[in-house]
Amino acid sequence: MKPIITPKIDRSIAFQVRKISGDIRKAKGKRKPAITISREFGCQGFPLANTISARLSSGKTEWSVLSSDMLKEISEKNEYNRELMESVNESYRSQLQQDLDVLISKKPSDYTRFKIIAQNLKIIGDKGNTIIVGSGGAVVAQNQENFFHVRVTGSLSFRVNRVAELFNITEVEAANLVEERNLLRRDFIYRFTNKDIADPSFYHLILRNDFFSVDEMADIVLHAMKARKML
Repeated sequence: MKPIITPKIDRSIAFQVRKISGDIRKAKGKRKPAITISREFGCQGFPLANTISARLSSGKTEWSVLSSDMLKEISEKNEYNRELMESVNESYRSQLQQDLDVLISKKPSDYTRFKIIAQNLKIIGDKGNTIIVGSGGAVVAQNQENFFHVRVTGSLSFRVNRVAELFNITEVEAANLVEERNLLRRDFIYRFTNKDIADPSFYHLILRNDFFSVDEMADIVLHAMKARKML
């Protein structure tokens, strides 16, 4: 289901695009860290992203969280795409197009739409101080040195119980929903890239949500990034 984008949300997205474009222009080649979070349906990807963002945002440093829905909305508006593309130099644009042509091995009817989403994900992530949840970020930005890729998983029973509680549905309904959404997420990326987002080789870190709380997972992510000298 397409999210409802109200005028207020649209203004917020426009503001974020302008801010991101301005930050890219100011960066002058400096590459700050970015994080991608992939999650199995039913896991706490967004709470984790928001917790990490809150911990890393201090003083003049502000970390933003970008959802797959917001990224799709940005990518569907030509004025936003132009603004992001104009914020990077010509050599970056050329390399970006080459990288995406290699990445997207298959070209179904909505290939162009996915290419724009992937393009914007890489541009925004290259700006740094951004946490991108979903959209196959670990696959799209696999070769970007400033990205730290995280996947959040959990046992089927953990995810089913959490979904049943969140949506106030039966465990049978929750199990069906978990299976359906997981397949949709994996198929969406595989259709364009011939790559499986569940492949552990794409990630710096894989976390079991049924073993760790959101705060504990945030601790682990930040410790790992510091160990890699990304923070």
